[in-house]
Amino acid sequence: MCGRTIEGVCNHHSTKNKTLAGGLKELRENGIIDERLFEWGDELRKHRNIGAHATSEKISKEDAKDLLDFSSAICEYVFTLHL
Repeated sequence: MCGRTIEGVCNHHSTKNKTLAGGLKELRENGIIDERLFEWGDELRKHRNIGAHATSEKISKEDAKDLLDFSSAICEYVFTLHL
């Protein structure tokens, strides 16, 4: 869910790369997000892959909450503060 949210941010800004990793890079290159948000987004992407692929890895409740908080924060930054 959190990964899809950030994919939606990429789609909103018409990133050309269809992967989340590439979309995040484009957002950074275009000045929509800064380096810190890019790094957070990359960590979210890594955790998203855990949920998207069949692995035995687990995501803790605390990590899940942090990922949700980050998703909300990046949307707030991009759509409210970055105008």
